[in-house]
Amino acid sequence: MKATKAVLVVFFVIGTISGSAVADIVIGHVIALDGTLTTPWADHSSVIIDNFDGPTPDGWGYDGNYHIVSGSSSGWYAAPNPNETQYFSVPQDDTDDPADQSATASFGSGEYNYLGLFWGSVDAYNTIEFLKENIVVASYTGLDVAPPADGDQTSPDTNLYVNFLNMPLFDTVQFTSTSFAFELDNLAVGYVVPVPVPGAALLGFLGLGAAGLKLRKRV
Repeated sequence: MKATKAVLVVFFVIGTISGSAVADIVIGHVIALDGTLTTPWADHSSVIIDNFDGPTPDGWGYDGNYHIVSGSSSGWYAAPNPNETQYFSVPQDDTDDPADQSATASFGSGEYNYLGLFWGSVDAYNTIEFLKENIVVASYTGLDVAPPADGDQTSPDTNLYVNFLNMPLFDTVQFTSTSFAFELDNLAVGYVVPVPVPGAALLGFLGLGAAGLKLRKRV
């Protein structure tokens, strides 16, 4: 689904380093017609979005311990806020078996450098790993995007649209939660020509004019 409406958003840009490759985490969104937060790159020709309300995009596949759910279940999962649609959840692990703590999303035969997701109630124990040919090329936890990543189910500080830009090339992503759930919606993947962030060039690229920007660096 690529239908969006224009809004003014605030971007937080976190410069990160993974190995020898520099990547950028950009917190920012536009609002989809269903009211959920979605990627600012929704109209980019390479970007494909799964909103989990219809068929899985061609070539994509999901595996592991996950559910497509709606609403919230006390102690198990909570819908990203705001969200009244279906979303993807890696549930709480009951067995302490690492195989039950993760789910993978694969995106066909292509290679990608951009991933976006509406990450709900971000927790420190949520981890996202980027893989290429089964080798991890980058890894982040909730602490990298929303410290203190305390899983607040209602706060806008922990219900964020997170954009991973300028990534090392990847073909698969793994979502892991070692307690309770990793919830996400509007998963977006593509190859986006690297853009300069932070700065006015990013805002001009997005067509958002004078949207505010704050910068935090991690090394």
